[in-house]
Amino acid sequence: MSTTQLAGLASAFALVAYIPGVLGAFIDDLSASLPGASRGKSHLTLLPPRPLAVAPQAAGELLSAALSNFPPFEVGLTEISRFPVTEVLYIALGEGGDEAHRAHATLNQGAFAYQEPFEYRPHVTLMVPQEKTDVDTLQRAAARRWAGFKASKRFLVDRLDFLGQEPGGAWEKLRQIRLDRGKS
Repeated sequence: MSTTQLAGLASAFALVAYIPGVLGAFIDDLSASLPGASRGKSHLTLLPPRPLAVAPQAAGELLSAALSNFPPFEVGLTEISRFPVTEVLYIALGEGGDEAHRAHATLNQGAFAYQEPFEYRPHVTLMVPQEKTDVDTLQRAAARRWAGFKASKRFLVDRLDFLGQEPGGAWEKLRQIRLDRGKS
């Protein structure tokens, strides 16, 4: 489906940084081993899903302009955690959390402003629990697997993907935005 076709169909938009390489593959596998709906490729969300009042092409241009002063940044993933209200399991950020917060605060205004149901906390979602899920047991199991992962738990955020969600729930990349390596 083209961006033009999606403009009239998209029900939500988001901005994410996919986690590359061995780290991304491990997190994808870990997430897939947990119950619940598929969460797609592992990613850090900078703008959680939201409606958008402008056309996707214009939104992509606005995002590119707003991000023109953002340099790439390193993210260090730390531990398996759980949100208290939703019981969503996620991997917390150490290094890079401040940069993700800054990007979110800068972008969550104007055409992208949205009153999110929860305060923005940068993270990598592993599992959204279903009813009757033993989240404690699953969190312990995920934490053991995470502790056993000996490769680097760091990745570079140097490109972001602007996504549109079709009414059926599938996400499509509308634009990729590279962060400028020449800026600091």
